[in-house]
This record gives sequence, C-alpha cells and structure tokens, in this order.
Amino acid sequence: VDSVTNMSGMFQSCSKLTSVPELDFSNVTSMGNMFYNCTELKELPNINCKKMTSLNSWTASTNRIWKIGIIDCDSINNAQGLISNTNPYPSITDIGGFRNLGMKSSISSTNSNYFLYNCHNLTRQSLLNVFNLLYDRASAGYSVLTLKLHPTQMEKLSDDDKLIAINKGWSLTV
Repeated sequence: VDSVTNMSGMFQSCSKLTSVPELDFSNVTSMGNMFYNCTELKELPNINCKKMTSLNSWTASTNRIWKIGIIDCDSINNAQGLISNTNPYPSITDIGGFRNLGMKSSISSTNSNYFLYNCHNLTRQSLLNVFNLLYDRASAGYSVLTLKLHPTQMEKLSDDDKLIAINKGWSLTV
C-alpha cells in the first residue's frame, strides 16, 4: 500500500467491515469517502496521512465507530471531514489524537459542529489526547484557532486540561 496515492472510496459500503489493520497511508493524497457507509466499522488504527489536506467524508455514515487511533495531520487544512460530516457520532468514545493538527498556518472547520462537537461521549483521556497532539501554534507565531467542543465534553475538563490547548494557541468554545 506504500506507493498508493488515491484511496478514495476504497472500502465504501463494505457493510461487513468492522476494523481496519494498520496500513501505510504515508503517500496517500486522496481518501474521500474511503470508509463511507461502512455501517459496521467500529475501529480505525493509527493513520499516517501526512500528505492529506482534507479527509472529507471519509467516515460519513459509519455511526458505529467507537475507537480511532492517532491521525497524522501535518498537511490538513480542512478539519471538517476528520471525524464526521453531518451526523452525530455518539458512539465514538476513544480517540488517540490528531498529531500536528493546526500545523498549516490556515485551517478551517475546527470551530464547527463537523469536527469534534458531534462526538459527545469522548472520554476525558481522548480529549487530552487531542490537546496533547495539537500543533503548537503559539510557538510557531500562528494565529489562534478555535476548537469547538460539545458542552458535555467541556464539563469533563479541568482548567489545567484546557490550558494544554490554550497554551498551544487554541481557544476552546462550546
């Protein structure tokens, strides 16, 4: 898989797919709709997608996912499709994080309902995983980005937890 660049729709509508093994996605530049309508998909491994700029709708209509590993986001400039498209994802409780999310000086949709907001049941540890792997925009001199969280997510966090993201140049809002 290490030489493949386009995996758009590769597993689309694989209704019996429940998990995916760890694969080398390091050269993939297109993953749109990769897991679209994989209705039984429950788990995704760590994913190296350093060359991706957007993961638009890659997990749309996969409302049984409960666990997602670490996703490398070095080139992501649109976070809308990282987790969901338009449907709530109440089943997701465990996320490894988004390594270097915000590394691009301009990034959209972290402040929308289409990023983490719809994942109401994320554990505190998952939220900390996200915060710990965010790119340190403050040290890089980039503008502050907003990360929109669901009220139930915000309730799980202490002030010290929130400072992890804030000190990296991210604001938190509900």
